[in-house]
Amino acid sequence: MVFYRVETVKKKLGVRRSVKLAANTLFISLQHGGMALLFWVCSLLVGGSLAAQPVNLRRDLERYTPFPITETQELAQDLDFDPRGVADTLTARLSQFYLSDPSRKKIEQRQLLDGDENLYVREWNVNIQRLFLRDLLAQPQSSFLIKEAPNISLMHATLARALLRQRKPYHAAYHFAAALQYRSLRMDPEVFINSDRLALLEPNNPQIAAARQYADARRELEEARAELKRVQREIYAAEDNLIAKQAPASDEALRRQQEENRRLLQDQLAQNRNLLQRQQGRVSELEIRMKEQEQNFERFAVEYNAESSRLLVETAELVRQLEDAIKERQKIVNKKVLYKTEFNQTLLHDYSQNRQFAAYANLLEAASRLDERNPQIPFKLGVEYASSQDIRRAIYAYEKALEAQAKAPPELKLEVRQLYDLQVALGSLYFQANRMVDSAYFYEQALLIAPDENARSNLTYQVARFHIERTGNYRRGIELLKPYKATLLQMNPTDMVGRLNWVKQRFLVSRLLANANEKIGDEKGLLLELQAAIDAHGDLEQMIASQRQEVESLFKEVQEAKKPLLNETRMAEFNEFRRLEERHQAQQLALKEMLALRNSLPLGKVYFQLASARRAENDIAGALAIYQQAELLGLMPDEARRLAEELRRQFR
Repeated sequence: MVFYRVETVKKKLGVRRSVKLAANTLFISLQHGGMALLFWVCSLLVGGSLAAQPVNLRRDLERYTPFPITETQELAQDLDFDPRGVADTLTARLSQFYLSDPSRKKIEQRQLLDGDENLYVREWNVNIQRLFLRDLLAQPQSSFLIKEAPNISLMHATLARALLRQRKPYHAAYHFAAALQYRSLRMDPEVFINSDRLALLEPNNPQIAAARQYADARRELEEARAELKRVQREIYAAEDNLIAKQAPASDEALRRQQEENRRLLQDQLAQNRNLLQRQQGRVSELEIRMKEQEQNFERFAVEYNAESSRLLVETAELVRQLEDAIKERQKIVNKKVLYKTEFNQTLLHDYSQNRQFAAYANLLEAASRLDERNPQIPFKLGVEYASSQDIRRAIYAYEKALEAQAKAPPELKLEVRQLYDLQVALGSLYFQANRMVDSAYFYEQALLIAPDENARSNLTYQVARFHIERTGNYRRGIELLKPYKATLLQMNPTDMVGRLNWVKQRFLVSRLLANANEKIGDEKGLLLELQAAIDAHGDLEQMIASQRQEVESLFKEVQEAKKPLLNETRMAEFNEFRRLEERHQAQQLALKEMLALRNSLPLGKVYFQLASARRAENDIAGALAIYQQAELLGLMPDEARRLAEELRRQFR
């Protein structure tokens, strides 16, 4: 608290600088309107002793002590089945807390506790959004920290969770912001040993004893080091006096006095050296003890920072919910209306320029720095940055998630599906960054941990295609595609949509294998795969022909069903007509999809490639037959006719 910090600084800096600090504290007290604090600072400025005002310190702390953490923790257990009761109880307690300070700002906060939705929306628009975007994360924590009050912070956070369960997001945002203001985001030694914070913890909290031991160990070590420096200075002074040149003595008495002084200096130097050795040993012992206390501090700091991180993540999720609501509102509200307020102008500018709001990512960034063992946070950051096409930051976040995964406790580790999505996302991001080796590595890693057969099958095709078309690792592409093709051929679906996709995939896989075999010089494999691609095209043509017959047959039935309707409208015939007409339209749509698929496939190139392979094998008749088949099917007929004539003239 402010009193604690002023007292500590006064001891270190002296009265003059402490008076200057008290003047700054007076400005803070005027801003917050604390009458007790103002009276205390004024008494300091007129010459009052800081140690003579213990009552004011206790009076300020007593505002916080009536709200023990244990009661709030017990209330938090009722969140799931009685959020309204929890919210009412905590609202009453916070009202009591803020009413204990009659300053203007606290009165405003008390009024806000009883406010309606519009007041909280205004508070979000004016203050809280700015806190998340700029003040909370862009400035040092001391610039916005009100007090280190864990009990008040927990009350605000629990109340925010209760309000979220009542679907009051703006109310919850206000209390999450207040919870963040009443705690330091990161625990440092000063926060750890702060006596006011320790007084507000639950009595049996192990931090209290650990913090006192840490403070005692640090104080004793500082005193021992100061004593060690004093002894070293005395030794240096004694050595300087011993080696200093003295004027020769004029008589025997003076000479004896000089020798006596020299002997005394040597004795004192020997004593100081012995004392130095003992003091060095004591400093070493205290340093070992201090390291043990620092390890205890690090353990508590990890827990504390992880709690801050969880609070930031909760707040980030809520901020994302509010941002999404604002974005939806922007889509349906006229821009001229939105531009009437400065806040909405800022929102529209941010969204139009960056395609995202910054608060969600900023909060997650802060949370990831606080809890480096939790891979869930950088994973969410990677998803956020990838969705906004920020490739560099997305890669960094995903890589950080992988590092955290290696040292995360079991309850925080990413699930197999999340790891799979992470590896696939990194492969895609490195591909977009034109780093093919890294992309191939992460794609291959994703193949090893695919969570199910469907994911493995889909990724196998993508990775094989990536190797054949991008990395040039044709043998690895063939190795992946052969078992994939064998599984594909065993499917043979009967429904129209499934069979259409099956034929398409057979064609694409065969063509990829043909290209890979051509690159490695496997002529036999090339011919087999080209023929398999043409067989897939043949199945597609059969489907198209069958579908055309079905469409024509249905068209005739529709016309027959329409004839009775021209004379007299009868319900049964009309219903039959509508049924046939709808079926005819559906079949016609399916036929269009088949034709569109045929037009999208590079069929002409496959036929010409197979004809070239036949020609290379001196199978001229086979090559001419393929050109003739392509011409009949309408696959680049002019080119097929020209190439066939050239082949006939050449081998006439």
